[in-house]
Amino acid sequence: MTKIFDYIYYRINKAYFKWDGRNGITSIIGLSMIQSMLIADCFAIIIKQIFDRDQLIPFAKTIAAGWTIIFFIFLVWNFFRYKDKYNFLKNKWKTETKTIRIIRGWAVFGSLVLPWLILFLFVV
Repeated sequence: MTKIFDYIYYRINKAYFKWDGRNGITSIIGLSMIQSMLIADCFAIIIKQIFDRDQLIPFAKTIAAGWTIIFFIFLVWNFFRYKDKYNFLKNKWKTETKTIRIIRGWAVFGSLVLPWLILFLFVV
């Protein structure tokens, strides 16, 4: 799982390298969003099976606050984890073929969109 997150960080950072540099905050935010949304998706799937929507409405702010805390925990953790690691990751994946790079690029894009789609489908 770590290798997948490393690659997602690398590709987002590569896309925003011109603006963010080696320790791109955009890639850290994107990766933290993916990780926290995966937890939110799992939570939503379980909670949706147990409770009705009407039962959850009073706790909406608490759930949102909990998700925000989890997001910031991932944000800090990823900041320290990926600090000054862009060059290492770049060297690790510099030999990718164009076809593999395109396929994995679409997978990274999907990993950014899919957690939101899953959450939307289970919440609405």
